[in-house]
Amino acid sequence: MKRAIGVAIAVAAATMAAAFGYDHVSTTSKSFSQSSDVRRPTDKQHPTDKLLEKPVFPPFHSSDVGRPTIQTDGFIDPIRFQTIKTEHAAAVNGEPIAGVVNHHVLASDLLARFFSTLRAARSDLQRIIIISPDHFKSGDATISIGRENYISQGKNIAVDEDAVETLTRLGVAVTGSRQLFEREHGIGALVPFIAVTFPDITIVPIAIRADVNRSDMEKLGRALKSLLNDKTFVLISSDMSHYLSENDALANDRETLSWLETLNADNFKKATDDNTDSGPSFVALSALFDEMGLKPNFSELDHSISSKYGGSRENTTSYITGFWTTP
Repeated sequence: MKRAIGVAIAVAAATMAAAFGYDHVSTTSKSFSQSSDVRRPTDKQHPTDKLLEKPVFPPFHSSDVGRPTIQTDGFIDPIRFQTIKTEHAAAVNGEPIAGVVNHHVLASDLLARFFSTLRAARSDLQRIIIISPDHFKSGDATISIGRENYISQGKNIAVDEDAVETLTRLGVAVTGSRQLFEREHGIGALVPFIAVTFPDITIVPIAIRADVNRSDMEKLGRALKSLLNDKTFVLISSDMSHYLSENDALANDRETLSWLETLNADNFKKATDDNTDSGPSFVALSALFDEMGLKPNFSELDHSISSKYGGSRENTTSYITGFWTTP
């Protein structure tokens, strides 16, 4: 019993470290993009350290859905989350069909501004496909897809079962465990913002293990064409440079921004945590655009870094958010 409790506490602490940036948690995988932001820059000035004393994921089963529901409010900082009420939408040229946003909730203002802007530009959306790193490398397959619905702020966000069936039938993704998606902040940290801005939308949660190969990501990207209609948006969940000094991180971000603008898969294939924790996801997005014959423009929405939020200047995480748009 004591050992079980210890394991549960360790899991909770690791998840909070990943989601909020409180501490460092060791990881070893360096395949593909070396993507993992489980180790986070220490943020000693964070106002919600005491949340670590509480359960991260209180048990919850919604009575009005047919399957268990993943509670996501444990991923957010309730103080920073209030920025969703004050962040205003920015102007976007063209129609956003895909985007990239951070999952480090230290920068909740960027999340709030991203989703407020998306809502203003695409209030017609009915489905968001979220492609995230599998930060804890817990998927049985390199590409996992979730089936459980989500809940945040008392609102249910349903998973699109038809889309899940399509991708699994095509053999490009395998159903992931409930535990994987309960812990995955690359998706869970976004859901509360989605629940506020798009309360009636469905999502397709996809988690990518770092050892995935390029051909599998290209297959996934091409398969997404079957889902991409005029009511669907593809969202890459990604933080950018990790663990570097502020100066080095900002220098790398200039390079990463040029990659986002060209969306050259060769760049993201070789990407490490020095640039992004979601390299494979961008490979899939590039393949999707190629399959559809699209050459969308990338427009940067925000660019920031954890040191601007009180974090260390020597061990940082940076953020670039923005949209790929068509005329």
